[in-house]
Amino acid sequence: MSGKNIEKESALQAIELLKQYLSANTVAQKAEVLDRLHNENLMVHMLVTKNNHDPEVLVSKMEKALHLDKYRPKNLPIPLFAISQDLEFVNGEFDTFDPVLNKMFKNNEDPKKIRQRFMAATINISLLAKQFSADWIRRLRKHPDLVIAARNTNDENAIEAYNNLFKALVDDFSKANNNIQIHAQVVPDWGHSDIKPQAGSEDFSSGVSRFTYGVVLNVDMSEEERKKISKDYEKHPKNYPLSLVRINIANVRKKTTPDDFFYVMISLFAHEMHHALDAQQPRLGALGPQVAEIDRKIYIPPVQGEQDYFESAAEMSSYEIQKNLFLELKNIHF
Repeated sequence: MSGKNIEKESALQAIELLKQYLSANTVAQKAEVLDRLHNENLMVHMLVTKNNHDPEVLVSKMEKALHLDKYRPKNLPIPLFAISQDLEFVNGEFDTFDPVLNKMFKNNEDPKKIRQRFMAATINISLLAKQFSADWIRRLRKHPDLVIAARNTNDENAIEAYNNLFKALVDDFSKANNNIQIHAQVVPDWGHSDIKPQAGSEDFSSGVSRFTYGVVLNVDMSEEERKKISKDYEKHPKNYPLSLVRINIANVRKKTTPDDFFYVMISLFAHEMHHALDAQQPRLGALGPQVAEIDRKIYIPPVQGEQDYFESAAEMSSYEIQKNLFLELKNIHF
């Protein structure tokens, strides 16, 4: 499934503007190019104007960073990858590492201060949310019949219609992210769900994502294949990471209007799916492994502290994706 890489395109445009800046002959021309750079890529603009990076050197480094882009964790912006001291040594996958954040966690500093540090570690979340939203919209467009069925369903058939759509989206999402295993379902309410939010959060939460270990046995598998997988799982359960995603349709109905119901269901589903991605493949999500691991250890559920909950790195990123996708879906009038 091809599609434009929003962050990469912005970096390419910034490189072109830096080249125009270098070739400009007058102060006025250079100022005009810098104004355009400010609008196109604020981070590159600041590297040049505030941090005194040489534009010619920065062009060279950004071109190299783009050449090595397949090795870059998503939570590391391209311009920061370009100026990273690691750039010259990258020849395979690597993870970003914030020594300040690591020291804060090891020294048992106030979790509130650690959460504030998460902001610096997820500085490109707004751009990533646009990218993830575009990816979800492309997936939806692959399944027009299922989208139409979900949008036009009545209350009686809504669970089945959304489950059919979500199954197709889970398959596409899994293939795009190292074949992670996710089992997603729409449930009538939390009383009919096999997993639930923490006690006290049932009214607050309309969706939940839970990491565990298990196997998903598809209906088209042979009995022999089912037995083989089940037997191997019993011997090596840690080889079978699994995320369970549940969407409470009753709570969604309570909190939204009929006109927005489809947009809320899809964007909430994406929110929980990105929790699953952060749990299983954080390098492919918005957080990166270091932030995801520390965030899990200091996570506060909403019932224990709503402000701390919203300042969780995982929640900040998933809510940003949810908000962005909701607005994009409304704008394109699916």
